[in-house]
Amino acid sequence: MTAGIVAGLFAAALASPAWADVGHGHASEVKIAGPLWVWAAGLGGLTLIVFILIRLARRGSFTAERFRGFSRNARLLILRSPFSGLSASLVRLLFNLYLLAVGFDTLFVAKFAAVNWIFHGLSVIPSGILSDLFGRRRVFLIGYTGNLLATAAILFVTDPTWLLVLAAIIGLFEGGHAIVGPPFMVEQSRPEERVHLFSLNGGIQVGAASLGNLAAGVLPFVFAALLGIGPESAWARRGALICALPIMLFSMIPIYLIREEWKPIDIRRWVKGIESYGRIGMLALTEGLVGLALGFSAPFF
Repeated sequence: MTAGIVAGLFAAALASPAWADVGHGHASEVKIAGPLWVWAAGLGGLTLIVFILIRLARRGSFTAERFRGFSRNARLLILRSPFSGLSASLVRLLFNLYLLAVGFDTLFVAKFAAVNWIFHGLSVIPSGILSDLFGRRRVFLIGYTGNLLATAAILFVTDPTWLLVLAAIIGLFEGGHAIVGPPFMVEQSRPEERVHLFSLNGGIQVGAASLGNLAAGVLPFVFAALLGIGPESAWARRGALICALPIMLFSMIPIYLIREEWKPIDIRRWVKGIESYGRIGMLALTEGLVGLALGFSAPFF
């Protein structure tokens, strides 16, 4: 198994330079996207990490015993983690570059991001209230399904007005499932497994996001080679983004399989149960300032 993974990593390393000039009329020249030592160091480090993780898993000293001790719902949440991290990183890295390849300028990319995040923020509080009233699993599935459908639509729409409309729709649905996720994980796990569940979920998502970033760099070259076009063309990047759609679908299946025990909450009881308005306000102000700073510093690409 280790040998197969290592071989696959080196195959990807060899394939990337070979695809670097597809569609530009210089097939005989090999152009490496970045210094060779960077590729060598990155692949070497990734190979070492994979090797260590496999050795630890075989000895039973890593996560196998802990995973077997998880409840059914906690296992399903962990099974979702790699699909979620992989699809999110793939879309996040490539989509703005795809907009540029279609022909939009950086100002439109900024507008798209602004509209998306504004509606993301607007949907958070209503989504939290709805999840308290009707169940977090239901709200999560509705939000993620809407996000998946809108993401699929946005890959085939090039009208700027409709793109901004879809940016708002995606923001609404993203906010819905994003705000529901953490409390849903808490409610679907036992107290003794909760810390391990969150730490393992975070670690798996980071690892999957790293692979997603690598895939976002390699897949456009794959589609460029298959379609006979340049790797920076819109269709090469669109093809790579389409690959994220089935991964998003797979990440939704474990949530669907979770058996949620939900007791409806009366809306009047919900309103009366709110306490510590001052503390909530200070936390909201802090998060707002952090979000404002991140908005200024977040990279487009």
